[in-house]
Amino acid sequence: MVARLAEEHFRRRSMTQANEPDFSELGAVLFDLDGTLVDSVPQVGQAAAEAIRNLGYEATPEQILSVLGPPLVDVVGDLLNIDRDESKRVYQEYVRIYAEKYIPQTPAMPGAIPLLDALADRGLSVAVVTNKLEEAGRAVVEVMGWEDRFFTVVGNDTAERAKPHADPALHALRMIDVPPERAILVGDSAADMGCAVNAGLHSGIGMKGVTSEAALREAGASHYCNGLPALFALLMGR
Repeated sequence: MVARLAEEHFRRRSMTQANEPDFSELGAVLFDLDGTLVDSVPQVGQAAAEAIRNLGYEATPEQILSVLGPPLVDVVGDLLNIDRDESKRVYQEYVRIYAEKYIPQTPAMPGAIPLLDALADRGLSVAVVTNKLEEAGRAVVEVMGWEDRFFTVVGNDTAERAKPHADPALHALRMIDVPPERAILVGDSAADMGCAVNAGLHSGIGMKGVTSEAALREAGASHYCNGLPALFALLMGR
């Protein structure tokens, strides 16, 4: 269903790979956080695996990362085949471990600062739309010293439904006061691209990460970049 919506959405906008992309009328750029702006995906996998072990279950970081994208509480429930209450208990242990041990060590992805500087110079509003809890997303932004760079941080508990639903993107854009057709969402998961499609955004731009380019495009990505410097060149027309 998402793939069909994506095909119809980008066909209407004539956004094919062969066409010259037009980002001249953008008003806002929405960013996923883990694996997009910060190199935290390995940390997420390690913290989640540790939480799972602490509560008597077994899963490797690689197993967790292979299905990352939806909120981690859902990922844990499906991966371990446990009920919602138990998956919430595992998730709360993950939140504790991640906050105490891993958030302070979060590194930026290469090219993040020049890209954010360039977007600010163009007068674009920038927001984080993550499937972390909002509190955890804000903690990462604070550790990076990026509090003044983002108009808002939207987490999986901010809007009614998390990515791939449209709610988080639309919530951020209402706060920014930019219509969906003048915004893009940048992320490394199918949930990010599904959110862009479902919200009717100008584009969803997939980033190299744990999800393949083919899967990102199937989920609705109009473009694919192998890093933030490539995204910089795409958005700035260089």
